[in-house]
Amino acid sequence: MSTVTQGENKWISWGLRAPIMAATFYGSIKTAALAWTIGDIGVGIMAWLNIIAILLLRKPVLAALKDYSDQKKQSKNPVFKANELGYTNKEGRNKSIVF
Repeated sequence: MSTVTQGENKWISWGLRAPIMAATFYGSIKTAALAWTIGDIGVGIMAWLNIIAILLLRKPVLAALKDYSDQKKQSKNPVFKANELGYTNKEGRNKSIVF
């Protein structure tokens, strides 16, 4: 982890102040339509990223849901067993979660 010296800190501070001042000035002389357009674009990008994530997670989630439903049909207290569904956490340990 590096430390920032006092001189570098001053450049970082001015590097952030200049665009904020420019954006404030620009926003004060333009209409709100641009701000709303940029907001709409941001919401659209977030929506598409969420749709992609849902599509990528579809198979693992449906497998976990099927396992849960099967355990409920057998009148068991459902337990999520990661190793049976092919999940492992980053340390490589398998975990079980009781619902």
